[in-house]
Amino acid sequence: MRFTHGLAAIIVDKLLDFTYPLPFLIGALVYVMMKFDVSSEVFSLFAVVLLALIVVLALFYIMTYQGKGFISVLLIVFRINRITYIKKYFEKLLYFEKLIIQFFQHRSGVFIKGLLLSLLSGALVFIQLFLLLHAMGIIANPWHIFIIMVFMILAFIMPIPGALGTMEAGQALIFNAMGYTASAGVVFAFIFRIIELVKVGLGLIFLSSVGLNFLRNLNDLTNGGQANSKEQD
Repeated sequence: MRFTHGLAAIIVDKLLDFTYPLPFLIGALVYVMMKFDVSSEVFSLFAVVLLALIVVLALFYIMTYQGKGFISVLLIVFRINRITYIKKYFEKLLYFEKLIIQFFQHRSGVFIKGLLLSLLSGALVFIQLFLLLHAMGIIANPWHIFIIMVFMILAFIMPIPGALGTMEAGQALIFNAMGYTASAGVVFAFIFRIIELVKVGLGLIFLSSVGLNFLRNLNDLTNGGQANSKEQD
């Protein structure tokens, strides 16, 4: 059960990460089309990915607020739920989707706060990209940094693990359009990946040394408080 709750929390977090940038993604693609000389094939690829994201998110939110599970409905429509392997886990999937539905139907305030926090996280990434470009000796205006960030998001949306290759290709394209060499874009993407790996490593070190004990103490404190309130009742 705890694993299911944790997985539901991760899915909600990823939904926030893909929801808040949508207006910016649309604006950036329009700006790229108007200002830069980008091949129609590449632009069409990113436009199709963005359109698919919008359709999937729209269907998910509509069905969720109607109390329907997005994944389970798709499995039923395409009769995938009849496969023996899928059938064994279908009840768990329904419970998992129930948790997500309850969150969106009854915790809308928390969802809005989550969107604001995701927006703040995006602003921090923007600053990180600015500092990285400055360190590389590249002077980019806010629009250019914004477009670099948007193409990173689109690269991670594509169904390729870790956006391997797609992020580098996207940055090579954008850097070339901005008047820099494509190799500078690849180097930029590579350095960005290294920075992200360092951040993940620091997070794992914190989790292994401090985080787990902190969570255990927090859980004990919460359980103790609940036990005391029951005794008083």
